[in-house]
Amino acid sequence: EFIRIVSLTFRLFGNMTAGEILLLVAAFLIPWIFALPFYGLELLIGFIQAIIFGGLTLIFLTLAVESHEEEAH
Repeated sequence: EFIRIVSLTFRLFGNMTAGEILLLVAAFLIPWIFALPFYGLELLIGFIQAIIFGGLTLIFLTLAVESHEEEAH
C-alpha cells in the first residue's frame, strides 16, 4: 500500500518539475508574450493533476479502509 503512494508522489513531482523546466526554457527562448499560452496550459495541467491526485488518494484510502473492515469480521 505504501509503494502506491510513493509511486504516485514521484509521478506527480516529475510532471510538475517537467512543466516548470519547460516554462523556464520557453521563457529564455521566446518573448514573454508568446509564452503566456504555455502558462495557461501549465495551470490547466496543474488543475488536472490535482484532481487526479485527489481521486487516486481517495481510492487508495478507501481500499485500505475496506480491507481492514473485512479482516475485522
